[in-house]
Amino acid sequence: MISEIAPIRVLVADDDPVFTFLMCACLTQPQFSTCAVATGAEAMEALFASHFDLVLVDLDMPCIDGFRVIGLIRGRPSLSQLAIQVVTSSRLPKDRHEALRLGADGFISKPLDWARMPDLVRGIVAAKRSGALAAF
Repeated sequence: MISEIAPIRVLVADDDPVFTFLMCACLTQPQFSTCAVATGAEAMEALFASHFDLVLVDLDMPCIDGFRVIGLIRGRPSLSQLAIQVVTSSRLPKDRHEALRLGADGFISKPLDWARMPDLVRGIVAAKRSGALAAF
């Protein structure tokens, strides 16, 4: 009997509807399952309601910003193994430093290389699962 591998569940938290559409389209492959939300509050609701392997979080979102989302995730033992990748338009070193200090596993500035995203997502999740994740 062949066992099926569960898809990598990705939460995309970004208030830009074009970005979330493109990210979800980029990850439309059998190995991925995506959910998109537009605010930090919606991200936390989704994380409490369902299991995810990775959250792609923007820093600048309404209600609860990405920095706070990272802090809330890392403050919950039930979410401690969740991989967090910041995907933001910020190129400020202080934003990168703060996101990593709060517990993000990596930081990517937009614009993205869309062709690389599926492999990047697989690599982040595999590294997190193996305990070998270093900041990307």
